[in-house]
Amino acid sequence: MVGVIDPNSLDYWRTPFIDNSTSPPTILNPNHCFGQYNGDPGACPGASLVGRNREHGYFIFRNDNSVQLDSLANLLTNKIPD
Repeated sequence: MVGVIDPNSLDYWRTPFIDNSTSPPTILNPNHCFGQYNGDPGACPGASLVGRNREHGYFIFRNDNSVQLDSLANLLTNKIPD
């Protein structure tokens, strides 16, 4: 599980989520698909809401999945700004 604090805004990053309460539906945090386990599957194919129909303020990468571990390494190395 990884939490990210944006160094510029000091706000925490959230997983993508499709907000169906708006018309048309709005995709929140669309650029936060990093190959993680959690997130809205409608915005991040292969992700899961993990029983919570909302944004998550953390990213889960399964340690028994080599693709997700590679995605975690990529997130930590290339996606989070210095």
